[in-house]
Amino acid sequence: MLSSTYEKKATATKIYLIRSLFNLRMKESDSVTGHLSAYESLIAQLSSQGMTFDEELHALILMSSLPSS
Repeated sequence: MLSSTYEKKATATKIYLIRSLFNLRMKESDSVTGHLSAYESLIAQLSSQGMTFDEELHALILMSSLPSS
């Protein structure tokens, strides 16, 4: 019973973090360092949940979060 309760929480946490990562967008007025800090924080939280991303996926996610300009 305990493992199913904690599994649900872990899954919900992963879903929340993944949504946050893929919805992360840098505005023109945001600083690059602040944006990178937010990005790295989400990646670190996902890593602590057992999720891993390869280098190419890191680059694609980060590039897609930047403004067009």
